[in-house]
Amino acid sequence: MVLVPPRVVVCADAARWGTHRCVRLIERLAPVAPPGAMGVWDRDPERDSNASSLSVRRDRLEALREATAEHGHPLIVGARVDLALAVKAEGVHLPEHGLDAEVVRRTFPQLVVSRSCHDQAGLWDAQQSGAAWATLSPFLSPRSKASTRAPLGAERFSQLIDGLSMPVVALGGLSSGDLESCRRAGAAGLALSGALFESAHPERLLESLISGWSKAL
Repeated sequence: MVLVPPRVVVCADAARWGTHRCVRLIERLAPVAPPGAMGVWDRDPERDSNASSLSVRRDRLEALREATAEHGHPLIVGARVDLALAVKAEGVHLPEHGLDAEVVRRTFPQLVVSRSCHDQAGLWDAQQSGAAWATLSPFLSPRSKASTRAPLGAERFSQLIDGLSMPVVALGGLSSGDLESCRRAGAAGLALSGALFESAHPERLLESLISGWSKAL
């Protein structure tokens, strides 16, 4: 069963880690997680100076699709609806000021549409437009990239999602030690990048994240 959202969303940030490293990590992690417990978000913002070319991204997505499909994990394509459709991904994760989630959802009902958010207005807009779930960041200071936004912390995160029916995933600077604070803040899951890519034992870390999520409260 594919959970919406997955308990753990692995942010495969190709502009930061490179295509080969992203694919290799997901190939290692995919057999570890129960089906649907891990989602893979291919993040590759075109405005980034290190963004992949279209052909490189398409090839990477094909490799990620193969690894995730074999083990029953959803593939979530950042921003590009066309690429999500091309590789038969389960979802597309829209930038905060990107395409309208309602239009995408109505036009391509086969896709689970989610959105990146950074404040309360963005969250309510995402919910109103029918996004299935959203990320809210930064929960903590990001490990894998510089951020101009102040970290929200558990208390502020909880305040911002109060009253929403849409599930919200915590993103930014997270690792296994943050499970309890994320759950107590009301997060529906956590998304992370640096902690897994920098880990000497990413499989063990993923296992602890997934098993620890249900024990966090």
